[in-house]
Amino acid sequence: MGGGAARLKEFTAADVRSALAQIATSRSTKTVQMTRNSLVRVIRYPGANDLVSRNVAALITPPKGLEGPPSKSLSLQQARALIEAAEAARLHAYIVLCLLTGCRIEEARALRWDHVELDGDPDAKPPVPPHVTVWRSVRSHRDVKTQKSRRTLRTPVAVVEALRAHKAKQAEDRQLAGALWRDHELVFASAVGTPLDPSHVRRAFRKVCMAAGIGEKWSPRELRHTFVSIMSEQSVPAGRDCPPCRESATSADERIGTSLQNELHALQPQRDELHAPQTAANRALAERAGLEKGLNEATKGVTSCNQLANQFLARPKTSAGDARA
Repeated sequence: MGGGAARLKEFTAADVRSALAQIATSRSTKTVQMTRNSLVRVIRYPGANDLVSRNVAALITPPKGLEGPPSKSLSLQQARALIEAAEAARLHAYIVLCLLTGCRIEEARALRWDHVELDGDPDAKPPVPPHVTVWRSVRSHRDVKTQKSRRTLRTPVAVVEALRAHKAKQAEDRQLAGALWRDHELVFASAVGTPLDPSHVRRAFRKVCMAAGIGEKWSPRELRHTFVSIMSEQSVPAGRDCPPCRESATSADERIGTSLQNELHALQPQRDELHAPQTAANRALAERAGLEKGLNEATKGVTSCNQLANQFLARPKTSAGDARA
């Protein structure tokens, strides 16, 4: 089957099987499946017009192709270094958002400011924390990956601060661009407001990785892999909903991002008013537990000393003659 040399009426299932097997030697499984599906659609039209007796491509199960490259993820130390290096980069908020919330890169590039709540609603019952609503992506159909991917993600303090700084920088870009500015209301846009080009994002991300000293063989997609991988190591449980954000979506992302924020506490000052009482209470409980533990150990030590002293005093005294004997 080469370049349309075979006539469609003479085309057999063996030809399809042979062609797919040849493609599988140098292409991925997904490519093999797409090739087979394309053949099915091509033959479907002549089959509907009685030009062929059967769709031979539909009879074949596509073989497995080459294994794709294994997914990579940053270690906790590398994640710290990346956030530090990104502080001076234009992608700082982009990297922090994807790394601490698990937002997909195609979702981040399509994120609009009207889907970002930086202040939350602390007066609501229960209080609504700062969050981002993920409803769109830059995929061809403009929708998220799956129906369940429509979700609301609580944003840790570091993400809120990074987005606020990014919003201020974007306002400066708007003034500098003047009439050249194209307002798409995107959170992450070019210097003139247009959507980010994926190749530009990858190139800028590699520069940040080089500055962080972790090498350049990383892609933005691995930020979400890192988010999930680090939290899997920390055994963070995944919930089913996110009541504080009032959305019927999974809360695994929100919980993992909060836990990862705690792991990166040295880079994330806790200044959020909603979290301050809880943080102070946890700190007080930890200090109290430490003091109680210290007191218990000290009490045990004193008790042991008293017991030894009582045993010594209770021993009968020996005379000098008995000692010499």
